[in-house]
Amino acid sequence: MKRMICVLLALMLLLAGCGKEEAPTATTTQPTLNTAPPVTVPQWVNDTAVDTDSGPVSHAFLGYYYMDTLSGFYGQAAQTASSYAAYMGSTDINELITMLYGLDVTTPLSQQQMDEEQTWADFFVEGALSTIRRDAAMTMAAQEADFQLDEDSQNLLNALEENIGKYASNYGYTDAEEYLRATYGSFAEMESYLAYYDYRIYADAFYQEKQAAFAAAQYGEQQLREWETGKEATLDSFSFCSVFVAETADQSVIEELTNTTDTLEVAAGQLSQQASVQNRVMYDSVPDLYREWLTASDRVEGEIASFPAAADAQTPGTYVVQFLKHYDNALPMANVRHLLVKFQTDSTGAQIEGTREACLSKANSLLDTWKNGEATEDSFIALVKEHSEDGNASTGGMYEAISPATNFVEPFLNWCIDENRQVGDVEIVETNYGFHIMYFSSFTEMTYRDQMITENLRAESWQDWYEASLERVTLGEADTSHLDLDVVLAES
Repeated sequence: MKRMICVLLALMLLLAGCGKEEAPTATTTQPTLNTAPPVTVPQWVNDTAVDTDSGPVSHAFLGYYYMDTLSGFYGQAAQTASSYAAYMGSTDINELITMLYGLDVTTPLSQQQMDEEQTWADFFVEGALSTIRRDAAMTMAAQEADFQLDEDSQNLLNALEENIGKYASNYGYTDAEEYLRATYGSFAEMESYLAYYDYRIYADAFYQEKQAAFAAAQYGEQQLREWETGKEATLDSFSFCSVFVAETADQSVIEELTNTTDTLEVAAGQLSQQASVQNRVMYDSVPDLYREWLTASDRVEGEIASFPAAADAQTPGTYVVQFLKHYDNALPMANVRHLLVKFQTDSTGAQIEGTREACLSKANSLLDTWKNGEATEDSFIALVKEHSEDGNASTGGMYEAISPATNFVEPFLNWCIDENRQVGDVEIVETNYGFHIMYFSSFTEMTYRDQMITENLRAESWQDWYEASLERVTLGEADTSHLDLDVVLAES
């Protein structure tokens, strides 16, 4: 039977607190619906489908998990497909999903192989069981911690039945029960669904709280240094230039590049070779072929070496590499304010010709206004709030904890992380967005290196706790005989 995946997606958004604009204005009473004839729910729905260490899971619960797994995948796949539409030359989302994932959403899942060992139906059953195990583990841990839902989550649960009724009315169903059956299958009914959602939101709320707690954890100096021991190089970054000389090219070029007295980039240009300069590349991201050489502690700036490509390389040849700089990333991070004067653009987003000068003139005028006034950080904040065209104007243009890994446009980032930068520095920087009046506010107490260590400790601590929680839960063999393994995700 073909399920209404789009309706299920809408229901999931509603229950997650989204889609509020589409729902009718909240009332204190259930919306008036036509009453459908009572439907007898199959007896098997409350029987055990799979046993867990925290208790049995019914066929109804397994059915809800299964359908929610399908709809979650389809929603994410559709979103990804949409982002590829222009690149792949198609606007048919279902066709794009097939191209990207190999899944034909118009064909029953049980009739399609996901890989050599399982069908797509098997894959989604496995996903549902994995989520069941996670929720069981979180529920056990939450109960042991005497965890209670916060007010927002509890209010959502309290209003759930009413909200489902409103959604059913919006979609033209006679009542909420009919809506649930159309969305999930013949086993669905309000009582079991409310119990299912109660169980899920409790487990997920605890999961989110624990994850947030680990993400905010702080560590002492001893813990930081203990983690760092034996991993020192992995926290370093390197700048280098590389040139690939194909096997079919004149091989004397390799010798000329290796022995050049110019920079490798300049020499490559003179020999009509393409050079690639890469800045602040983390240790693990340096190509394996020359990582050991490039990251050696005795490397000298400007040093050049050549490395034949691996024997199984798709294009045989040789890499000529020049070491430019090593960074230990032990400097503090930057807190910077800026005032953006945007370029004028046309309807396509292209800069309007001849307007750059006016934009620069405005930036210089604003900078002069600040300099001729109090010229303090507070006066800069006031200027930003009045004139900046960036989205963070209300915060005084502040960006905090900027590091080499921060995803900013290159000219903006390079100004922020310049090793010679001092508190109070002010300068105009041009990017593709416009002209930024930059103000260097302060340095963080923590260095970028220690921030990376902290993030690794947080991630590892969270993963250790989560895996230990999962290990406490085992699942018995699942009875999937009542699942619709022939489900079709979309109409053809």
